Amino acid sequence: MVTVVFMLEWVQQGEMMGWRRGLMVVEIVVGGGGEIVVRRGGDSYWVFADVMRQVVISDGENQEKEVKNAKQALEILEGELKGNKFFGGENVGFVDIVFGSFISVCLDVMEEVGCVTVFDSQKFPSLAKWNKDFLEIPTIKETLPEREHMVRYFSRSRRFNLAMVAKKKRGKLLDV
Repeated sequence: MVTVVFMLEWVQQGEMMGWRRGLMVVEIVVGGGGEIVVRRGGDSYWVFADVMRQVVISDGENQEKEVKNAKQALEILEGELKGNKFFGGENVGFVDIVFGSFISVCLDVMEEVGCVTVFDSQKFPSLAKWNKDFLEIPTIKETLPEREHMVRYFSRSRRFNLAMVAKKKRGKLLDV
């Protein structure tokens, strides 16, 4: 197991106090099985990008398990919004950029390539609204990657990984 600890300086707008600064310790733990957990204040958060990567590069029962993991990660993110427009409140912050670049840009493509549905706007209404608000930001709109490039990239990644798994299974069958 590998553990990396980051000290992130963050800025949060106080309710009536103006701007205040603080430090947040974020611990990223990579387990022996490749799972990644981010701990903040004693709570655990799955890193959503890694969970979705597993959805795309797996199939069958493994993929079903990873879809459940991805939905659990979305449930955590849904709860983190706590009725705010963005994760940090009314203004876009670091967390919005990190998750926005993935959820708003990659998630739909990864669902298409993996032939699965993970995100349901009825089940995750706060995330759906957050996603809409995030994509309406002019700078974000202007910098979105082309969808077709992403489809090709994730399709190649899926084919490669599934081929490697099949090759490994064939090798095990021949060794018996």
